[in-house]
Amino acid sequence: MSLGFTYRQRTVRVVTIQRVVLQQRILINANFYGVGGRETHVVKLCEALVQTGVEVTVVSRVANSSAKEITDSLEAVPVRFLSTPFASSSKLRLSTIWAMMGWPLHLRQHSFDALYTFDISSFTEFLRKFVSSDGKLILNRAGDLMRVEDLPAKNLTLPDLIIVETELQAAAARDVFGNNLRIISIPPLGNYHSPPGRIETPSKEFLDAAFLGRFDESKGAFRLLNVWSKLRDQRIRLSFYGHGDRDRLKEAICSLGLTDRISIKESWTSPKELAKILDQTDFVVLPSQTEGLPIVLLESIAHGVPFVATDVGAIRTLAEGNPDVLVVENELEAISAGIDKMASLIRSGSVIGKRLQQFALERYNYELLAADWQQALLNPANERLQAPVADNVEARVVIQ
Repeated sequence: MSLGFTYRQRTVRVVTIQRVVLQQRILINANFYGVGGRETHVVKLCEALVQTGVEVTVVSRVANSSAKEITDSLEAVPVRFLSTPFASSSKLRLSTIWAMMGWPLHLRQHSFDALYTFDISSFTEFLRKFVSSDGKLILNRAGDLMRVEDLPAKNLTLPDLIIVETELQAAAARDVFGNNLRIISIPPLGNYHSPPGRIETPSKEFLDAAFLGRFDESKGAFRLLNVWSKLRDQRIRLSFYGHGDRDRLKEAICSLGLTDRISIKESWTSPKELAKILDQTDFVVLPSQTEGLPIVLLESIAHGVPFVATDVGAIRTLAEGNPDVLVVENELEAISAGIDKMASLIRSGSVIGKRLQQFALERYNYELLAADWQQALLNPANERLQAPVADNVEARVVIQ
């Protein structure tokens, strides 16, 4: 009699399972008035989202002719862009009516995971209909610190998430809403990705200052003319780059007899053109009456160009631990004194462009901020995002 046993061989088979990943869809509601900060942010945000494989649709009731370069750049991202026949006119009401009648033919074919918007209004309620039942409404609130008076008068749906530019604005928003809403701060994106290194130039007789942005009262474009006529340092030239009422601005310059010291130049339409402008600029001036965290100032410091700006909105946060910029009181004498002081600092060599660029890189790193925006819009519930799987394939070992 013998003892024996039977060995049963196990075979190992690899079974490949296709993982089904649903492409996220984001709907962005934004108006385009020109080559400005918000418009630039929207383009950069679209680029960051599309890089993750997201399908982005941008809808706009306002797309002025001066913003054509911006809206054209959206096609290169690429995104789906919907506008109206009245978008380039001043007839916002007609543009809104057309949008509410015509856009459903395009939008109802999709179920969006999130609606990203800059305002909460009846039109936002209309767009909310095209978001899935578990989709999110995300409000990007820029500008001055939020107040109770800023809330819409009508009983509208509150957003699931509010994004502001700085913690200073976030604290003000939390005072308004309490703990009822999730509020986070992320600085806006702009043309400050991999800027060229600042080359220090030798001292020169005339300094070149620049105003970059929209030519209107809120940005301080016209009050700046009165400031320029009272400067102690007469060896500072000012150039206006941007869009707005050029004829009115030109007339005002002529009436004050400042044509030899102030000029109006063409706006920029690309990061390369902006870099060229900043390369020949000694400092930027932004005497705004109202602001949030201006993208043009983020772009300025990223290129190593100092600025003089008024203490409105969240601008003061750009001067924290930063010796190469000046934030002054929001009144004409303080602005004038700040410009004279900046000119003196530059002439003495006290302002260091490379140090300013290092500050910008440490505080406003473009890649990190782009990742924050991706996280906020693709995962507004703040759940941990799953890492992507190579080739969209998952392998499972089955033992038989």
